[in-house]
Amino acid sequence: MIRNLSKQEASLVLELEWRGQRIVSRSEVIEANNGDVKTADHLISSLCRKKWLEKIGAGKYMLIPAERGPEGIADMNTLLVGSLIISPYYFSYATANAFYNLSSQVRREVFIVCRSKLRRKVIRASVFTFIYLDRKKFFGYVETEVFGVNVMMAELEKTVVDSVDKPDYAGGITEVASVIVRASRRCDWEKLVAYALKMDSIALVQRLGYLIDCVGIQVPVDMEKKMKRKIKKNSRAYLGAVRKYGTKGTFDSEWQLIVNVPREQIIAEI
Repeated sequence: MIRNLSKQEASLVLELEWRGQRIVSRSEVIEANNGDVKTADHLISSLCRKKWLEKIGAGKYMLIPAERGPEGIADMNTLLVGSLIISPYYFSYATANAFYNLSSQVRREVFIVCRSKLRRKVIRASVFTFIYLDRKKFFGYVETEVFGVNVMMAELEKTVVDSVDKPDYAGGITEVASVIVRASRRCDWEKLVAYALKMDSIALVQRLGYLIDCVGIQVPVDMEKKMKRKIKKNSRAYLGAVRKYGTKGTFDSEWQLIVNVPREQIIAEI
């Protein structure tokens, strides 16, 4: 279908393009039509059918601008699409690992950290998974240019810390070990440890400390001491997810960690 426009449709599209506004809400369209809900809904429906708008959430639509051609080919930059869904946000876990070349895994799923609890969305065959973090963990991200678009991306050090905190979103504990090895060549260890401590999770520090030792990375002595001071007596945690690896394993007294993932398996996959 060629993307023709009625006078009313053209007025809305031109207004959005003039503002540089890529997302429009149903309530904004209603307001632009003087509160006429029926007219606004008809306008939205028609623009979606003609591929000028694409629904990306409840009452939220992405503009497919004129530059996308007469057939309205939607922008396939998944990070751009993800950045338009929610704010504030930042990309992390497997998505940021791929951006920093910390992982060789190819995943179609895009991981977005946010302050709201949202369900997973599928937009044009791309899966967007939203990870809610409370305020104390929502830090360590910067504006970064990716494929000509500025998006919010976790810093390299925060990417590692987030991955250790929630390994399932980074490909699992063995993949996280590989991420740590690759990051070790160019990360700021002082910042990384500071971020790990700021997360206020003893289990995170335990896993990070053990994995650093397991893969043979030498970190500054004072950084290691800071991590060990965070660990309290009897604050035991599991290295891998119990639902996947079970509860059986050896106990690492140095990091007060139950190692339920064989060390040989971790090293073999690095």
